[in-house]
Amino acid sequence: MAIHALKNCRFTIAHGTQVLALPYKDKEYEFVIFLPLESVKFEEFRVNLTGAIMKELLETADKESAGVNVSSSIKDLEELISTELWPFLVKVTIPKFKTTSQPQMKHMLQQLGINQLFEGGCDLKGVCETEDLFVDDVIHKAVVEVSEEGTKAAAATGMVMMRRRPMPQLPPPTFRADHPFAYGIFLLGEPIFIGQYC
Repeated sequence: MAIHALKNCRFTIAHGTQVLALPYKDKEYEFVIFLPLESVKFEEFRVNLTGAIMKELLETADKESAGVNVSSSIKDLEELISTELWPFLVKVTIPKFKTTSQPQMKHMLQQLGINQLFEGGCDLKGVCETEDLFVDDVIHKAVVEVSEEGTKAAAATGMVMMRRRPMPQLPPPTFRADHPFAYGIFLLGEPIFIGQYC
């Protein structure tokens, strides 16, 4: 089942990727979809989609939030890009989905050099008076759900909101997530959750 809607959001195409950034109500958070163009193989795309590339794509969406409509003429695109930049209306089709992640946090923390916490000998008296206290495991579970109501993630819940502003008189570009993509929840441009839909 898919969600079809006109959304006021940031949108751009760069590096063989369509980027759609849907703001949450507080505007500090965004649900972002990185959709490779159909000519790009998803495995190659996923391997090359680094944090630096994501950040660059989001900055491109900031600078070019007038967007790119692949069916528009070059003259129309130049006219769009030369106007004041703002989020604009996009025809959005994305699948409804729910994903759960439960990474092995103990292993990740140990790879970062945090070992004493798990072996004992760490001063945890602020937690409990027992001297032989140590951490056995760290449990983290993240859930992301995309539905008509918006996106919900772990303990944070948000709604996709729209701002009304004058729009260019071109038909809105179409963003159709009908093949595998990467997505993330970003706080002020920094990723706090990254996933993929296949």
